[in-house]
Amino acid sequence: MSPSDLPFSCRISSPAELAFARPSGASEFAKLPHGTIGLRNSRFPHGPVLIHTADEIAELIAEIKAGQLDRLIH
Repeated sequence: MSPSDLPFSCRISSPAELAFARPSGASEFAKLPHGTIGLRNSRFPHGPVLIHTADEIAELIAEIKAGQLDRLIH
C-alpha cells in the first residue's frame, strides 16, 4: 500500500494555512493495523509515513499540552 492510499482521517493544519486559507502544510494522522498510527506531511502525500504506537502519539499529545515543545517555536 502506498502512502497516498492510507486512511488519513485527522488533519492538524498549520497557523498559516488556517489564517490565509492557503495550503502551507499540515500533519495528517491515520489509524493503521495493530494499533499503530501513521503520520505524514500533507505537502508530500506520496512521501514517507512515520509509524508510531498509540502510546507514543498519546505521549506526544500530552507533551504538547504541557508546553514541553514550546521552546521549538520561541
